[in-house]
Amino acid sequence: MERDTSNKVNNEPESSILFCKTQYAGIEVHKRLILLLKYISEKYFHNMEASDEGEYWETGNDDLLKQNFQKYSNIISYVTARLELEIKLPGEDEDLEEYFRKLLKDYREKK
Repeated sequence: MERDTSNKVNNEPESSILFCKTQYAGIEVHKRLILLLKYISEKYFHNMEASDEGEYWETGNDDLLKQNFQKYSNIISYVTARLELEIKLPGEDEDLEEYFRKLLKDYREKK
C-alpha cells in the first residue's frame, strides 16, 4: 500500500510542521541550530519556511536574539515564581487558557 502524499486541493505535496524549543539549550545552541536549518533549507528544502521567536532566522542579529531570550526567560521565571509562591491552580470551572492570560496580564502590569 502506498501513502498518498498529494494535496487533494491543488495536487501539491503535503507539508509537515516541525517544532523545536531551544530556550533551555541556550543562545549558542539556538544559533547553531538556525545555521544548520538554513543550510538544509538552501541545499535540500527550497520551500522550507521557519518561524523563530528569537528572530535570529530572519535577522542574524545576536543582540536581538539575546534580548528575546532574556524576555522569554523573564516571562518563564515570573510564571514559575507565581506558581511556586501562590500555588493557586485554576479551579475546575476556570479555563486554563484564561488562567495563564491572567498571569501574563499581572506580569505586564508589574513590569
